[in-house]
Amino acid sequence: FNLHSNTIFNSLKKIRSVVENKSLEDYTSITIADSLLFFILIVLIYKKDAQKSTYISFLGLAVFFCLLGNFFEVNSTSIDSALVGMKIRYLGVPFIPTIWYLCVREFCGDKLENKVVLFSLWIIPFSLALLAYTWQDNHLLFSSVTYHNDGHFGELRLIPGPLFRLRLIYQLGI
Repeated sequence: FNLHSNTIFNSLKKIRSVVENKSLEDYTSITIADSLLFFILIVLIYKKDAQKSTYISFLGLAVFFCLLGNFFEVNSTSIDSALVGMKIRYLGVPFIPTIWYLCVREFCGDKLENKVVLFSLWIIPFSLALLAYTWQDNHLLFSSVTYHNDGHFGELRLIPGPLFRLRLIYQLGI
């Protein structure tokens, strides 16, 4: 993984031009390249030391789903396709803080062995993912959703529901 300063500089210039010009083709190519590189990095980390890198691999997978969901949402042309992107994103978003917490504990040499505590850490992320998938039926995580497309990028605006604060408290508190 030798990155030269010119390559980084050119990549940053390309990202800047995407933001300034709102070029969907450039954004798409950057997002696909970023997701693929991140996935390759996950595989390489896991192959290096499978025992120590399980949590890091899961963290990478969660971030991959988050990036992939954002990609589908931004490239959406209707509210239905944007909702698919949101659901893909929620395969990763609720799990990132929990996996990060477990990564840090393992890195510091204090691996969590208690099965009851481990199980209790996963209740809220799985519940949030389930609520994100069923929000149209229960309106607990999101009370409503609006979709905006300015011709270049699609944007799904999520109006918080009653349990949205639970997500914030959990993700910022862990």
